[in-house]
Amino acid sequence: LAEVYALNSVAESPMYATRVGRQSIEDAYRSFVTSFPDFTVEVERTLVDPPHIAFFATLNATHVNESFGMPGPNRHIEFRIACRKTTRLSDSPLAKAVRT
Repeated sequence: LAEVYALNSVAESPMYATRVGRQSIEDAYRSFVTSFPDFTVEVERTLVDPPHIAFFATLNATHVNESFGMPGPNRHIEFRIACRKTTRLSDSPLAKAVRT
């Protein structure tokens, strides 16, 4: 998941606060996937207005491992997300991923 981010990217998340750099963003993704290994994302709408990309989706997962100090109760969660990205290059990994 982190491969679409530039090395100097900044990501802001209500779950993981502000992350600076691809490695830090990858660490946040790794933490999420460890806690919710069966997660799926159903993208409902994608908006592209260069250099901005946004999508709206529903995330489903089972909380099976520790997350923020809470043990995984093996319960299903579902929530909606909105995500906005800004890319500076038309041939960036993120822009390429959205076009496919």
